Amino acid sequence: MEKLTLTTLSHDELTELVLSCVQKALNLAHPFQKSEENFLNLKQAAAFTLMPESTLYSYTSKRLIPHIKRGKRLLFKQSDLAQWLSDGKKKTIAEIEEELNSPKGRKGARR
Repeated sequence: MEKLTLTTLSHDELTELVLSCVQKALNLAHPFQKSEENFLNLKQAAAFTLMPESTLYSYTSKRLIPHIKRGKRLLFKQSDLAQWLSDGKKKTIAEIEEELNSPKGRKGARR
């Protein structure tokens, strides 16, 4: 058993000690939030993509959507989901016409 030592702390010292302990506990409870990347669980990803959880789960099992699986935990990077959604964007008629009329769009065209 550890030896317990009692000491007198000022209000500020006690506040600092409590905040430090809470921060350490939060970092242990949510290690993925330490990085700059924002990770989402299945429920959060469903809200972000406006899709049912069952659809997202089906997409992960078919490897149609970017995801991270650690043990039983299923996570999604918010930036990966945003890119995945953008990749599925259909071009408007104006965008298609602009692409066709641009010099890049006329590759291989004879003059």
